[in-house]
Amino acid sequence: MSGGRFRNIFVYLIILVAAVFLVFNFSSQSKKVDEVPISEIAAAAKEGKIERIVVFGDHSSLKVEFRGSKEPILSRKAEDADIIEVLRNLGVSEEEIAAITIEYQAPSGWASWMNLLAGILPALLFVGLFYFMLRQAQGTNSQAFSFGKSRARLFTG
Repeated sequence: MSGGRFRNIFVYLIILVAAVFLVFNFSSQSKKVDEVPISEIAAAAKEGKIERIVVFGDHSSLKVEFRGSKEPILSRKAEDADIIEVLRNLGVSEEEIAAITIEYQAPSGWASWMNLLAGILPALLFVGLFYFMLRQAQGTNSQAFSFGKSRARLFTG
């Protein structure tokens, strides 16, 4: 594969990765929901308003769905505490806890890859841009790095 063709494919690949990253970034921002303290979740559980609680893979993020409502609410708790223990400590009875469906979701593999990509991608883009600028500047017709080379000629006559 020639150098120019490789460069074109690399540029298109960078543009594609950046576009995918932007789409994921903006799609996750558009789905913002309200985040409330865990004490409000416990108060709603005491009143029997909560239908389901989903505990995400990091064990600190919660999605709470209310009876008769389509809008979920996010909340956080301590990572090492179980949601049932947290609700008990906040005064929710066993019967009220039993009326709530509690689900645990495993962490997504894509989330960790996207976080890794978000951290490494800017550095890779910078290194790639720097690499191509240096390669282009060191070409045979370029004068960018020839300032230290003497072109002195002997003049006779």
